[in-house]
Amino acid sequence: MTGLTTDDPDRVARQILETTIATGGAVRVPVDVTRVACRLGLAVERRLLEPGVDGLLVKLEGQTRFRAVVSSRCDLDRRRFVLAHEIGHHVREHQGPWTGEAVLGRVERHRELSMMPVTTTDPDERWADDFATALLMPAGVVATLWSTGMDLDVLARRLGVTPAALTLRLTRR
Repeated sequence: MTGLTTDDPDRVARQILETTIATGGAVRVPVDVTRVACRLGLAVERRLLEPGVDGLLVKLEGQTRFRAVVSSRCDLDRRRFVLAHEIGHHVREHQGPWTGEAVLGRVERHRELSMMPVTTTDPDERWADDFATALLMPAGVVATLWSTGMDLDVLARRLGVTPAALTLRLTRR
């Protein structure tokens, strides 16, 4: 994807949504994160990963595409977040030609609240978490729906996220 600056995860997520799945400038929720990944050229796989690992971004030598691998141990909300997180690594670090073999963007299990990012000191992981949050809960959509007085639990279900994740998003807008 050309012309993509990666300093602000919210802006990048908005650009990705606009160029991959938005129709007439509008994004439907819940965001079809698998469709976003595929439109960006990522192959998506669900596999049984080792305990404590929720996902990773892989490109084996000789393959033409990166694969976002998400653990089948995760529930649906967590799988959506992990895939969005791996998309974040892909768009920030690996757009363009890549040669060789790589295992990148490994996602360790986060705490009990599914989809709620852990505070991390690793700037790449923090950025990917922030990107995933923005991709799954676009600020404009969240603001519009929240302003209607929609109940938090109803809005979370509509966005395909947990109430805890939505609460975090609302407090960090």
